[in-house]
Amino acid sequence: MREKNHLGLSTHIDTLVKDGFKANPSPFNKIAAWNRIMLQLAASSHSLDRLQRFDIKMREADNAFLQLALLHSFILQYGKCFTSVGTGLIKLDANAVFKEDERLCATHSRIMKLRHNTFAHNDIGDLLRADILVQEHVTHFAIKHTFTMAIPSDEFPRWRTVHDHFQQYTTARLNRHLDALQDEFGKPIVLD
Repeated sequence: MREKNHLGLSTHIDTLVKDGFKANPSPFNKIAAWNRIMLQLAASSHSLDRLQRFDIKMREADNAFLQLALLHSFILQYGKCFTSVGTGLIKLDANAVFKEDERLCATHSRIMKLRHNTFAHNDIGDLLRADILVQEHVTHFAIKHTFTMAIPSDEFPRWRTVHDHFQQYTTARLNRHLDALQDEFGKPIVLD
């Protein structure tokens, strides 16, 4: 059994191990690596779904920051699948995933540009502005700190189309690995 950590991450795994499951056995390494992609797909899909249903309340900071957090989550979780990865994990090639459709590739590139320029790094992008407004008075200067964001909700349907295509691509690759393992072991593999 694995050592418990302070976050309790192993608790539900330990229960399954006690029931006879093995955690990430080596013949299933490729499936485990694709499982990480599936996690990122599920998380990004959830964030995009929430964004598409989001009830915008203008000039309410909590509402704006929650919407920004959902956008951030979608962009970063989606983008993780195509950027550098740790040992044993999968980095996907956008050219392979979107090779048959230039529109999908262009939408993917837009999402990745937002990731690289706005959400993963602190560059100036087209969705977020942080400005100071200065007003000079006779006796002093008045400064206002402002934050302005644009949520590209008109792009969400295209993002969903790209995401769905990516989900189908991932499912096909995962099924190919499962089929190979079934052939190797001579028995079916059932997703439980």
